[in-house]
Amino acid sequence: MGASGDENGQVIIMHPAAREFLLVGYRSDVSLWNEALRWPALKRLHVEKGSWVGDQWRSAEEPLYEVDQMERRLGVHMDEPQSIRIWW
Repeated sequence: MGASGDENGQVIIMHPAAREFLLVGYRSDVSLWNEALRWPALKRLHVEKGSWVGDQWRSAEEPLYEVDQMERRLGVHMDEPQSIRIWW
C-alpha cells in the first residue's frame, strides 16, 4: 500500500476487515497491491464513493480509479474531500 498527497493533501487509510479498505481524504493518490486485482478474482472488486449513514454505507457517484492487472495494483485518485470504500 502506498499513499501520496499533493498541495497539502491528506488521506487516512483504514483496514476494518481482511478484504475491505476505507479511504478518507483529499488531494491524494493511493495505491493498493493485492492478488484480488487480477482476473477472474477482479470480478468481485467493488470501489465505491459514498458515506456512512448510521451503520449503513450509502454509495454515491463512482470514484476515479484504475486497475493494473499486471502489477496487481489499484490506484485511487482523490481530488476533492471524499470517502471511498474498497472491498471484494
